[in-house]
Amino acid sequence: GDIDFIIELSQDNITKTIKALTDLGFKPRVPVDPKDFANEEIRKSWIEEKNMVVFSMYEESNPAFAVDLFCSYPIPYERLMTSAVKKEIDSMEVTICSIEDLIELKTISNRPRDKQDISALRKIKDMKNDK
Repeated sequence: GDIDFIIELSQDNITKTIKALTDLGFKPRVPVDPKDFANEEIRKSWIEEKNMVVFSMYEESNPAFAVDLFCSYPIPYERLMTSAVKKEIDSMEVTICSIEDLIELKTISNRPRDKQDISALRKIKDMKNDK
């Protein structure tokens, strides 16, 4: 499994995020310095030259688990934050993408797995609307 993050793409915020992930033992899936993700020009070249959508980092002690950081905003960041939902998980407030935005993100990706996820998300959304 993996967790997808759409973070605010300022150099300072990316630097803090990468430091937190590397401190937790995460390493990039591609052979690059993870700090380069904070450099807008390098990140832009990865997007344009390598068609990189996410910067993936895996947990060294559990290589099957990864964190994917979006390289750009597939949906405007302000809109994502406005429609996001706040949840408390283990006594920590976490901001989670709305179901509607998650469906849109998965529609953009359009991988076979995303199509299955979209179907499940629509069912969840319908169940919530029926309450």
